[in-house]
Amino acid sequence: MIRALVFDFDGTLVPSNELKRRAFAETVAAIPGAGARVEALVAANPFSDRHMVFAELCRQIPDCGDPEALAASYGAICEDRIVPLLIESELGSLFARLCAGATSLYLCSATPRDALRRIVERGGLGGYLAAVHGAPESKIDALHAIMREGGFRADEIAVIGDGENDRAAAQAAGCRFIAVLPDASQLHGRTAAAAYGFLEAQVSLPKHARR
Repeated sequence: MIRALVFDFDGTLVPSNELKRRAFAETVAAIPGAGARVEALVAANPFSDRHMVFAELCRQIPDCGDPEALAASYGAICEDRIVPLLIESELGSLFARLCAGATSLYLCSATPRDALRRIVERGGLGGYLAAVHGAPESKIDALHAIMREGGFRADEIAVIGDGENDRAAAQAAGCRFIAVLPDASQLHGRTAAAAYGFLEAQVSLPKHARR
């Protein structure tokens, strides 16, 4: 029986991967030549975080200014565009249904933890989550923390994600892995019942109501 679901965020719960890629260029749109350069940096290493990308951009183009200020601007752009996607979805209803069945819910993302917490709180999901894990914590470290703090065995946890890093972390920790199609198409933009049915078809979920 699966007692805990650990969700990736971008591309799994919300179709934000392309939105976040575009936001890099938008952040530096007023700086000549910076848009194309930052896009090239992201394309060369898609798993670089915002701080690494803007630090390297400012090294190459000093006129870009302060890399931490750029990272903060980038985060604000992403947050303001992702929050409405959460609010307009039925993810809150899905999470409520999962919690009613006594399933513990977690987020585990490469997005910086504090930014992720703000997004899910603004998007109305925070109250359903047992914990939110994000950068700089690695996904495998997050899974070990969830097992330790929640008292779960590895085979009681299912990781839901759209990337190889999600699958690899689940495999390394000994957890089940549920792959979703790109752009969060199996969870976001569907009814809560349809999304729940997708998860239920992959793993055995608790049915009793939480007391």
